[in-house]
Amino acid sequence: MSYREKFISKSKDIFEEQLKLRQAQQKAYNLIDNYFKYIFDALRAEEEVSNREISFEILESAWSISLKNTSLKVIYKKDQITVQIRPLGLGYNDTIVLEEYTYIYKSKKFSKELSEELLDLYLKEAFDSLLTQI
Repeated sequence: MSYREKFISKSKDIFEEQLKLRQAQQKAYNLIDNYFKYIFDALRAEEEVSNREISFEILESAWSISLKNTSLKVIYKKDQITVQIRPLGLGYNDTIVLEEYTYIYKSKKFSKELSEELLDLYLKEAFDSLLTQI
């Protein structure tokens, strides 16, 4: 092995943990962003005619959906994600934390890994009681 290859290999070893961390953070951010943008795009016309009964907000690191007096908000920070679930104005928060060494974001309340299925669960928790009344 040439010294050049040894240098590259050792340098990769030095930054392996930071790279895994950054990749996990980017994967979580992209998952949340794509999930909410899909909903927003699908309901854009309804938002325009709803007289603010349904609204969406996308900020750099926060996403929210409101329908009548019910809402779901996700706030992304690199080491944890806060989920605010407010069905019919009441509700709770959940925290999704980045587990050390595994680089997996996991819900404290549901003990589930961050995924579309977990985001669907939050969406259902927030809006199911309202939608069953309609």
